[in-house]
Amino acid sequence: TSACRLADARPMAARRLLVAALPDDVSEAMLMETFGELGQVESIRLKPYCPPGEQCAYVTYATEDDAAIAKESTHGILMFPGVDRPCEISVTRVYVSSAQRSAAAPPG
Repeated sequence: TSACRLADARPMAARRLLVAALPDDVSEAMLMETFGELGQVESIRLKPYCPPGEQCAYVTYATEDDAAIAKESTHGILMFPGVDRPCEISVTRVYVSSAQRSAAAPPG
């Protein structure tokens, strides 16, 4: 059940950013170009079904330090064409179950 999975999940380091105030036509490639300059990006996911004018995305960095640098460098500063306000950047936690942690652990 989902309750069991949630109880078993633990937060990983704060490596994922929620990027809000994006243009409706933003692409993953545009975000990779912008955020990739600030650290090693592991993944980018546009949030589906955002209302017009409220597009946002998740950007996951390889390290917590890269995510912190990206947030400090862009929150309230970065603006994309077609948007009248700067991006709002917040740190989100990625939850991983013990089974996922075990599968990712090196043999030893």
